[in-house]
Amino acid sequence: MPPVSTYLAVMTGGLTSAWSDGCWQKTRWCCIIPPVPGVPSEISSHFMKRSQLLDSRRNLLPTRRALIGCLAGGGFLFSQRASPAADGVPQVLNFFVPGPPGGGLDRAAQGLARACKTVSDAPTPRLEFSPGESGLTGLARFLARRGQAGQILIASLSIMGTGLASKPLLRLGEALPLAHIANESLLLVVPASSPFKTYRELIGAIANDITKIVFAGGAIGSADHLMAAAITARHGIDLRKLPFMPVVPAGLTRVSALEARASCAIGTLRDFETAMGTGEIRVLAASDIKSPGINAVDLSQGEFAIDFAPWRGIFAPPGLADEQLAGLTALIDRFVASAEWEAEISKNKWAPARETRDNFRTFVMTEEDKAIRRLNAMGVI
Repeated sequence: MPPVSTYLAVMTGGLTSAWSDGCWQKTRWCCIIPPVPGVPSEISSHFMKRSQLLDSRRNLLPTRRALIGCLAGGGFLFSQRASPAADGVPQVLNFFVPGPPGGGLDRAAQGLARACKTVSDAPTPRLEFSPGESGLTGLARFLARRGQAGQILIASLSIMGTGLASKPLLRLGEALPLAHIANESLLLVVPASSPFKTYRELIGAIANDITKIVFAGGAIGSADHLMAAAITARHGIDLRKLPFMPVVPAGLTRVSALEARASCAIGTLRDFETAMGTGEIRVLAASDIKSPGINAVDLSQGEFAIDFAPWRGIFAPPGLADEQLAGLTALIDRFVASAEWEAEISKNKWAPARETRDNFRTFVMTEEDKAIRRLNAMGVI
């Protein structure tokens, strides 16, 4: 485990355990997230950096904004190491999020952590964020935690795809699938001023000359990118000609990308909700119609159906024993069956997804094969 000095931490009162010099030592309560690449070491997202441990005998008190930012961003205070109990279930369960606070994976992790608190004899939940490189930084860190039973990864189709598109390649499939927890709909939108009034008109233009239709979305290999590929492939068009403009969180938003040079954009309801309300954009299609009031083509069925469904799931690190996996699976099954998780599904307008661990493992293998084929067809890998 990395030393605490490599993390960003907000310090408050009280004592807990921290990792230092190869052992656990007493230090002050802290809410920890990994450092954010490209952000000055002095401060990141209102989090203060802990430069020295207890033996430095220096106290670093938080600003009020830093403490509020930590808790609002999903930080959990913790007081013990995530060590496995005799039955294979850890005493502390670390929900590892390969992204920043506030994102879709964070919302899933927060909901699961709240569900964990409602389950009797459940571990103490802890959240850890590892932002950077569209999830690649976090995925690499998690895969390195081989054999650590107190760790679970909240991941998605986007994490899988960006890992496969990266160099060197990172395979989410190396982690151990535990549970398929939700599906989410992606929307395809155009600016209000677009000449394309219907999805059929857009598809006609794509079929006529794909090089003139620029898709905007997430990172290369993300679910947005894979949906654009699925739409293009559905109509027999060479995927190597697909123009795709990645939109990173620190740069253009998907809506501003439409104002720049993109013809259409793909993203979640949360990405577009504000612009939809102001009439800046028009929704032409959705990967699956789950939200009332969206008048668009449903790409999960009918004439324009595509083989595509964005998903979220939970994974364990490589190297766990069968009894550890069984204990974690039974525990997570209780989370996702709780009223708290059902409320989270409804609030985020996701679709519930429940299947056995073996079925989810088969599903992940199928999704990985599909993503590899599409990325290969686009010339990405």
